Amino acid sequence: MEAASSVATPQTSLGSALGPVFLVAFLAIFAATGLLSLQHAIWQDESMLMANLGVGWAGYFAPLPYYDQAAPPLATATLAAMMQASDGNLFVMRALVLTLALASFAVLLWLAVRRRVPVFAYAVLIVTSGYLTARNATEIKHYLFELLATLVLLAAYLLARNVGSLRHGVVFFALALVLSFFAYPAFLIVFPILADIVLVRTRGRQRLFWIAGAVAYGLVWIAAYLGIFKPQIALQIANYTTLYGGSLIPEAVRAGDLHGLAMIVRALLGAQPYVTAGVAILALLSIGLSLARARLKPSSSMAQAMLEPGQAPVRLFVLVYGELLLLNLAGLYPLSSPRQLTFTMPVTALLLAWAIGWALARVPSVKRREWIAAAILLPAMLFHLGYAAVTGFERQDTADLYAFLQKGGYRTVLPWIQFQPSLAYYEQQGGRADYRIAGALTEASQPLPSREEAIALLAAGDRPVPQQIWALIPNEEMRHYTDWLARQVPRNEVAVIATAQMTAEEEAMLRRSLDEVGCTGRTVFASTDVKAIETNCAPKSAQSSTQ
Repeated sequence: MEAASSVATPQTSLGSALGPVFLVAFLAIFAATGLLSLQHAIWQDESMLMANLGVGWAGYFAPLPYYDQAAPPLATATLAAMMQASDGNLFVMRALVLTLALASFAVLLWLAVRRRVPVFAYAVLIVTSGYLTARNATEIKHYLFELLATLVLLAAYLLARNVGSLRHGVVFFALALVLSFFAYPAFLIVFPILADIVLVRTRGRQRLFWIAGAVAYGLVWIAAYLGIFKPQIALQIANYTTLYGGSLIPEAVRAGDLHGLAMIVRALLGAQPYVTAGVAILALLSIGLSLARARLKPSSSMAQAMLEPGQAPVRLFVLVYGELLLLNLAGLYPLSSPRQLTFTMPVTALLLAWAIGWALARVPSVKRREWIAAAILLPAMLFHLGYAAVTGFERQDTADLYAFLQKGGYRTVLPWIQFQPSLAYYEQQGGRADYRIAGALTEASQPLPSREEAIALLAAGDRPVPQQIWALIPNEEMRHYTDWLARQVPRNEVAVIATAQMTAEEEAMLRRSLDEVGCTGRTVFASTDVKAIETNCAPKSAQSSTQ
C-alpha cells in the first residue's frame, strides 16, 4: 500500500497511540462538547442564511434573495433539508449538524485506521480539537461543510490504495467536482493535491492522464464558477469590497494599514487548532531537546527527501498556503476572517500530525508515546468541553431577548440592525406578540447605494432603507443610522429598541440621538451581547413648546 509506505517512523509511532479506547474517548469528548452547545441562541449570521432556506432546489443554485447571503448550493440544500425535517426547530437542526460532523469524523477515523494511515487519523483528531470545529459543529452555516470537504479530499488522496491509477483518478475527480458544490474553496485544496500527484506520485502516461484530468476539472470548475458561483457571490463582492479590501496584503501595505495586516494574521491564526498547536510545539521542543545529542540518519539531499511519498503533509501545507498567499498578493482572495479560512485547518492538522509522529518515533517507550500523543490533544478538548459547559458557545442571547419582548407588553418594537434577522426567525417560529415593528430595514438582496446616497436615504426618512446599511457607514458615522432610528420612535407610548451586537460607542450615539428628538432611553434587559432599551418620548407639541 503506497500510503502506508510513507515515512515509516511517524506512521509506526502514531499507530501505537491510536488504540480504540483513545479514538472513542476523544470522539466522546467532542460529542459531549457539541451536546452542551445545542441550546445556544441564533445570531444574525445564522438567521440571515435561514431566511433563504425555503427558496427551493433551483434557488440554491442562484443568488439568494435575502440579506446578500451566499453559500455553496449543496451545503444550502442540505441545511434546507435539515430545516424541513426539523420543522425549523433550531435545537433539532443543531443536533442534525452535530450528527453529520460526528458521523463524518467517525468514518474518516475508521478508514484511516483500517488503511493503516495513523498520521491522517491523528490529523482528524487534531481537527476535532479546534475551536472553530467545536463552534461550527452546531451552527447553521456552511463552514462545517468546507472543513469536511477538505478532510474528504485529503482522505481520497492519502488513504487510497492505488494512488495515481486511472480508477483512482476517476473517483477523485468525480469527488472533487461534487465537493466543489459543497464548498466554494474546495478548488484551493484540489489543485495542490493534483500538483502533488502529478509531480511526485505519477510518471509517463499516468502523469499525462492526471494532467488532462486536472485541465478538465479546471474547465468544469471555471464553467461552474462563471455560471453559478460568481452570480451567487456577486453581491458579497460588490457590496462589501471595502471590508474585504483591508485583508489584501498589497492594499494594506500601500495604505500603511497596520490594522489590516493584523486582521490577516488574526484570520490565519484564528482558523487553526491553536491550543493543540501550542501544546504540540512545546512537546516537540521537549522531545527535540531530549534528543539533541542523538545522531540522526542524514538525508542525501533535502530536496530528494521532500519528494518522498511520506512527506506529502509538508508539501501540501506549502502548496495550500503558498497558493493562498499568491492569490492574496494578486488581489484575488481576501484573508479577512478565521471562519472563511476554516477549510485550511485540516492541512495544518496534517502537518502537525506528521511532525508529532516524527518526534514520537524517537521516543523509545511505546507507552510513553501513547501518553504524549493523548496529552497533546487533551488540553484543547477539555478546554472546549469546559467552555461549552459554562457558556454553551452562546454568542448572542437573542432567545431571552425575544422572550422579554413577548412578555414585555410593549406596543412597538424597533429592532437594531443585527437583531432584525433573528427577530424575524423567532416570529416565524413562535408568532408575534401584540406589538408592531417600527424602524425595520429591507431584507432583500440588492446592490447597495453609495455611501453618500445611503446617508441621504437616512436623512430623508421617506424611502425604505436597506438592511446592509451597516457596511456603508463606518462605526464613527453610525450616528446617521441612530438619528434615523430615533426618529422612528413613537411619541405617544413607551416603546423598546431591541439590540444585538451594539458596541458601547454605538449605544452612546443612540442615546444622544434619542435625546436630540426629546426622548429618553433606559436599559430594561441585558444579556450576552443583547439589550432592550426602553424609550419614552415627549409629544411633539410639548417638545416644540420648550424650544
